[in-house]
Amino acid sequence: GPGSATFTPNNRTPDATVTVSAYGAYVFRWTESSGGCNSSDEVTVNFYQPPVANAGSGGSECDLDFNLRAVTSSSGTTGTWTMSSGTGTAVFVPDANSPSAEVRVSEYGTKIFTWTVTNQSCSASSDVTVSFSRPPVANAGPDQTIFQCTPAQICLPASCSDVDNNLKTCEMISGVGTYNGSQICFTPSGTLDYEFVIKATDSCNFVDYDTVVIHYTLNSAPVADAGRDSTLFLCAAQPITWAASCSDPNSNLSTCQLIAGPGTYNSGSISFTPAASGVYTFILKATDACGLIDQDT
Repeated sequence: GPGSATFTPNNRTPDATVTVSAYGAYVFRWTESSGGCNSSDEVTVNFYQPPVANAGSGGSECDLDFNLRAVTSSSGTTGTWTMSSGTGTAVFVPDANSPSAEVRVSEYGTKIFTWTVTNQSCSASSDVTVSFSRPPVANAGPDQTIFQCTPAQICLPASCSDVDNNLKTCEMISGVGTYNGSQICFTPSGTLDYEFVIKATDSCNFVDYDTVVIHYTLNSAPVADAGRDSTLFLCAAQPITWAASCSDPNSNLSTCQLIAGPGTYNSGSISFTPAASGVYTFILKATDACGLIDQDT
């Protein structure tokens, strides 16, 4: 053989482990002696030098393809590319047995490609990690319905994110007010649907848009209806009742009450019994939850 050999535990033991100092073909001879007679037998062992796999360097890619460049350790080795981690499919061009191949994946994300080389009965492998950039995500927040008694500034959370940490810009491209990177702020001018669009852009120039609509209502005053003016003739005093009510366009009526005039107001009508001929005046007052009022006479 091309080097030295050490036997463990020693070379007198039929079963022993041999460690050689160099790769190559070795011939080992087992010799037995008995009564002055010797007999021997030989065994040939080839110690192959293991191949070395080098898959090259990875990186981040904007497109769904990457040029793989593996380095073979020596002649006589065969190699194969596989995608050992990541979702989707991968196609190797020209083929998976070529050290230099272009891989085309079916979806974005982080993938690990493994280059495995084989030399005789020995093999080795090496990994390369490639991050195929995924588009960013814009989040303008959920659509909302907002009611205010008086116009006041409204601030809504809105943001952009990127799973690959390569977000370049996050901006509001449509809508009133301002965006500071985390909040959309505006002061409404009246009852209206306000629409805002947030745009996210990453370093690969991939973009994402998100739209939020704010259904805004500014409080309107309630309406009191004490009924129409009337002229009545009675032969004798008797109860008189007529329809009267309060309403509110925002459905936030707080109270409806008779604040002037004889009799009572109850559940949509005013009732009284006149004591004598004359002019009787009744005032109905409506108040909503925002404190706005309306009166009708």
